Amino acid sequence: FNEVVFIKEDHKYLTKNTGCRLTSATQLIDKFKPKFDPKGYIVKAVAKRENKTVNEIYQQWDFKKNNALIKGTYIHNTIEAMIDGVEVVPNNNNEIEWYQEALTVKNEFINDLNGELLNEVLVYDIDLGIAGQIDLLEVLEDGSVNVYDYKTNESITTDSKYNTKMLGELS
Repeated sequence: FNEVVFIKEDHKYLTKNTGCRLTSATQLIDKFKPKFDPKGYIVKAVAKRENKTVNEIYQQWDFKKNNALIKGTYIHNTIEAMIDGVEVVPNNNNEIEWYQEALTVKNEFINDLNGELLNEVLVYDIDLGIAGQIDLLEVLEDGSVNVYDYKTNESITTDSKYNTKMLGELS
């Protein structure tokens, strides 16, 4: 587990020996997602449905996306700190709410895990050229592992109201 380094600022994975860039697991999966065209028909249809301008919809989407990123990062970092025994002090009303969500995950899920817990485990396959990070890895006494990925989405669905599917082999 020491042949690849993650450069957080650029969100890229590089091999230590050659500096070769590996494709992140997220980037690989994105290649199999149907393309979303926010500048085409969709934004116009949403604007019409909500009786707003296209620009207002873009602003609404950007605001929602940015808040989701901030929330997700806060909750993820808070859970990680809790597992590592580091105290976290929320600074505002949003953080208090998000802290409570993280605490619920820890109390109702993570506290029941029995194995050794490892945060942010870097995994990769240099031959395949892919890399990623596991939010939480539980290593059990028998050597088996459980992999956990934190999600803060509003909802996670397994079907599409537009009848779209993943592309290629992932369809």
